[in-house]
Amino acid sequence: MTISLPALNFLALQQKEIRQLAQRLIEPINRHYGGQFRVKDEACFSQIGSSSLPNERLASWAITFTLKNNKSNQLVSLARQ
Repeated sequence: MTISLPALNFLALQQKEIRQLAQRLIEPINRHYGGQFRVKDEACFSQIGSSSLPNERLASWAITFTLKNNKSNQLVSLARQ
C-alpha cells in the first residue's frame, strides 16, 4: 500500500532515513542561502494527527535556517521574493 501512496511513504520513513534526505539537501541549500543563513540539520519531533490523536509526535529531522547577521528585515525581504 505504501508504494501507491507517496504521502504514506514519507510517513513510514524512519528518523535515520529522514536525516539522510535532509543531509542531501544541505549542500544545495547552502549554495543558494549560505551567505545569508547558517543552514544545518537537527533532530526534532513532528506533530501528526488530528481530532482523536492531535498530540502524537514522531521523531524526525529538520533543516534549520539561522540569520547570520540577525537583521530581521533580511528575512522579511526573503519572504517577499
